[in-house]
Amino acid sequence: MRSASHVLVIPNDTVSIYTRLWCVYEAYLGTCWHKTCLMPTQPKLVVHRSVVASTIIIPCGIGLLIGSMWLVFISGHKTLSHNMATLLMFLCVTGTALCFALSLLIKLTFLEFIMAWRVWVKMMIVRTMHILLLPACIAVACAWFSLKPHFFSAWEQFLHYFIPVALVLFNLLRITQLNQHRLETLELTRQASNLQIRTLDEATCTNPTDERRIRDDIQGHEADVDLTIKVLMKAGAYNDSLRNAFEAGLDISGIGNTDLLTKMGTATMLWVLAIVDSMGFVDNYAACSIGSVGWLYLSIASSTLLLGELAELSGLLLVQKLSHRRRFHVL
Repeated sequence: MRSASHVLVIPNDTVSIYTRLWCVYEAYLGTCWHKTCLMPTQPKLVVHRSVVASTIIIPCGIGLLIGSMWLVFISGHKTLSHNMATLLMFLCVTGTALCFALSLLIKLTFLEFIMAWRVWVKMMIVRTMHILLLPACIAVACAWFSLKPHFFSAWEQFLHYFIPVALVLFNLLRITQLNQHRLETLELTRQASNLQIRTLDEATCTNPTDERRIRDDIQGHEADVDLTIKVLMKAGAYNDSLRNAFEAGLDISGIGNTDLLTKMGTATMLWVLAIVDSMGFVDNYAACSIGSVGWLYLSIASSTLLLGELAELSGLLLVQKLSHRRRFHVL
């Protein structure tokens, strides 16, 4: 255990592992040796597939069906099709922006009332809105692609096709991210319920000699062990940083063990949208001299910075993936 970089804590449905004194002792050693303790909170594959089917595959199918019906019955009426597609595209953009703004508000707020309902609002309102927006965006994208407006530049033509694709991808990534967060939270709650223990005095050992030696060793450190278990149950993991955050009164629910891939995808999409917007500003200034020189320089600088940050983060993730090796001690 001393040579391991991580300690893997695997609860069971029969009895709390911390009613076993040896498991308590290993939690104590993990604290003393500043190990990172992890609890497997990845959702079961069958549950994950069911959620993906109901929140992504079916809405995408509905969106494609509605879009196909649009192309068959409405696309022939060019004026009506153009007006409806423009209106619906505006509503989809507005709805997606409102969902994102609400997510930011929930994330950044410090009001106790909102914080108490944060998870519920995120899962029941924001997630539901994204699920409803996904088929709408796909249907509108089908109609939008059928429009053949006159483009004044290649950039306008690019934006015409990029905006609906970006809307679909953004809603898809947000649904994936929120689904993952919801499933991880449910799994963490289930796993944490299997770690419940009222007091360390309940922990037992079949060998009286071992029990006496362990209790002598952890005597005076019971509060540290108890805190380790609480952090593990709350965050799904334990290390010194999580412990300090927990002691400072911060909310660490589920942050110790989460899938960063979907979050990285969402962040990348936001960066790409910001870069495209900046490039559009540069194009407008170059073609029509719209805007000030100061905003032009700011736009170029922000695009360069975002591209650099994206490349740097991608490189760091790749290096970490290729070079990082973990050694686990299973508890």
